[in-house]
Amino acid sequence: MTTTPALGRRRRWPTVLAVAVLVAVLVVVVWLLVVNVLLGDDAGSSTAPTTTASPTTDVTTSTGPSEPAGASPEPSPSTPTGPAGPVELLTVWFAGDHDDTVQSPALYPETTEVTVRQGQTTVQAALDALLSTLPNDPDYSNAFWDEDSQASGRTPATATVGGDTGGTVVDLPAEAFGIGVGSEFASLGVQQVVSTVLSNGGPAPVTLTVDGQAGAEVWGAVTLEPEYPLDESVWTSASIESVRDGGTTSSPVTVAGVGFGFEGELDVLVLDEATGDEVDSTFVALEGGATVDEAGNPVRSAYAVELTVEPGTYRVVVADGSESDEGPTWVSYDDKVVTVEP
Repeated sequence: MTTTPALGRRRRWPTVLAVAVLVAVLVVVVWLLVVNVLLGDDAGSSTAPTTTASPTTDVTTSTGPSEPAGASPEPSPSTPTGPAGPVELLTVWFAGDHDDTVQSPALYPETTEVTVRQGQTTVQAALDALLSTLPNDPDYSNAFWDEDSQASGRTPATATVGGDTGGTVVDLPAEAFGIGVGSEFASLGVQQVVSTVLSNGGPAPVTLTVDGQAGAEVWGAVTLEPEYPLDESVWTSASIESVRDGGTTSSPVTVAGVGFGFEGELDVLVLDEATGDEVDSTFVALEGGATVDEAGNPVRSAYAVELTVEPGTYRVVVADGSESDEGPTWVSYDDKVVTVEP
């Protein structure tokens, strides 16, 4: 019997093909086993493995010895030595100079935001603010701190406060008196300290020393007295303390402060800041009227008035006026530029 070669060859091809497929399957299985060994069990997973980022080396880190666990780093020179406490509104006194008034120059109170640090009294905090603060109102000046002090990076002086109910002792370093002032403003500078102490709860009288020495000469113009009682004669007879110069408020605007006025009243003016036109004028009665003490000196008292104005920028003026042969004049005044929002 004769076989057909062609037919015979077709019958052997499936066998060859099967063998080839088997070999290919074995190669794939072996390859998968090798991959699993090299990469681990996640190599064949269809889900991407999660990775944890390795820490990045900080090239700026010092190579010096590290701090022990739990240790706090040493504070830098600029770090405050005491933790910050609450911000309080304290009264700091500055010198104001209005050439068009009778009482000039005089001391003006300015309500100031002051951080009272832990362990500080309000007197200490207010004095430190006085020794390091530019007044907000451009009409005022500070015998202890000026724009040059600010620009030069000068280190502010620090007051040391002592005493008891029998009075307050304030010691200042000599460098606190480094600004050049004339004799008139030197006297007011001393009263800046006295008035700031007494307005923030310090008992009178105030004794002022320099580096622990009494009777020192300050600013090369004034010799310190043994003690200073309250002296309102150096205070302006009209002040505004409820709004800040350059501040923003809404209508009605509450204008309040302390003063002493002719017949127990103060004049109030509202001027358009852009044109200078008078928008409103009125007067306000002082709570204490025209009270004077036994020596005939005026006793200042509080006042408050509400002003209803349209939105805009205004100059609010509170003035102590007086009559003279030449007509009405300003004894003193205080003014603030405020923006009234809708």
